[in-house]
Amino acid sequence: MFNKKLVAAILAAVLLLSVVLVGCSGGSKAPSSSNGQGQNNGQTDNNNAASSGEKVTITWSTWGNPGELQRFQELNAEYMKLHPNVTIKFMPVPSGYDDKILTQVAGGTAPDAFYASETLTRKLIKQGKIEELDSYLDNSSKLKKDEFIPVLLEMAQKDGKTYGLPVDCNPWVLYYNADLIKSVGMKTPQEYYDEGQWTWDIFSQITSKLVAAGKKGYILENSWGNVYSWLASNDGKAEIYSEDGKKYLLDSQKNMEGLKFLSDNINKGNITYAGSLPQGQGPDAMFMSGQVGFTSFGRWTVPIFKKVSFNWDVIPFPTKDGSKDPQSGIAQAFMVINSSAKNKQAAWEFVEYFNGKEGQTFRLKGNGNAVPSIFGIDEVVTSDTKPDHSEYFINQRNNGFAPFVPEMGVPEVQKDIWDNLDLVWLKKATVEDTVPKIVKSVNDKLANAEP
Repeated sequence: MFNKKLVAAILAAVLLLSVVLVGCSGGSKAPSSSNGQGQNNGQTDNNNAASSGEKVTITWSTWGNPGELQRFQELNAEYMKLHPNVTIKFMPVPSGYDDKILTQVAGGTAPDAFYASETLTRKLIKQGKIEELDSYLDNSSKLKKDEFIPVLLEMAQKDGKTYGLPVDCNPWVLYYNADLIKSVGMKTPQEYYDEGQWTWDIFSQITSKLVAAGKKGYILENSWGNVYSWLASNDGKAEIYSEDGKKYLLDSQKNMEGLKFLSDNINKGNITYAGSLPQGQGPDAMFMSGQVGFTSFGRWTVPIFKKVSFNWDVIPFPTKDGSKDPQSGIAQAFMVINSSAKNKQAAWEFVEYFNGKEGQTFRLKGNGNAVPSIFGIDEVVTSDTKPDHSEYFINQRNNGFAPFVPEMGVPEVQKDIWDNLDLVWLKKATVEDTVPKIVKSVNDKLANAEP
């Protein structure tokens, strides 16, 4: 039988230890003991948190161009200045990102936190390799789930649980060369938009006149963000998959009309398919050289387009009937936490900063190339000097659609869609013959797959 004094001493020690652990947890404590499926079992994290004062190293990876990577290095330095006990080990991946991360995850060498594309996010959720973040968000005093644009969370959610946070986003808009368009006797798209006349017909008229003047009208890229944005512009809303995600609706009347609009304009020469351009030529370079009237991108091209000498701006996609603000696609990526990270709490505190108002403002201010994924800091976009109507990025983010889970969760579906539409844009197949084949193949795959 235990001596009473010994029992009392043990209880006192346990009580003291619990107080110390609570005091070291900071303002964003969260459960982190994992059940092996990237899900917390409700136990308290006993690893060293970034706020504990103990030395801690956090590893993280992303892709990015030189400008983006420089901004990330600056953010790392800022975070380490705010948290002197933390060392950030930044491991950017220049190419083959998804394959490298999957190899590292399989080998147990993946970083604590890392960027994940839509497809990679779905794959890692199914594999149970990334941490469920709901408990962290629930216990955070700095970042809450309802701060994010709701549609941007869907790709990283499964069975009501959240496994990644959108780092920022990029809604597609049309960029246009105002000087070039006016030189062929047409008003600017903004003027037509203000008059309620920004329609498919006006777009075709402008591009036709540009082509007659020896220029390109519009460069179409074969991606979900571009093509589905055009389909949504038929009546303003994207209806690509059924609500339950089980059926692909590319063959609906409205979507067929949108595809025919693009195909007909390619056949007339008003639209040039990017896949038909000589190697080395792309829509961004052609736009900067003043050779094309329209391109479509997110905000990522703003920093380089600021260097051109002609007047340019952005505008929502034209609609069939002139109605305003149709939906457009929103490109996104997620920050996720490795379910095998050695220090999940420290990794979470970095993710919390990176994705919160402070981190997004730091990354996107000045010459930023994306749009916040959270409410409350829109001024980092709208205060920019270029483009003149930068508010359209915010409008399209609030009104747009994210990538569709069935498509991103089943890579074979993506191949079916875009390989076959490539043939249509190359004028080697017709919309009428191709779309039914795509729809049948996609629906067959969706019936036997888990997105």
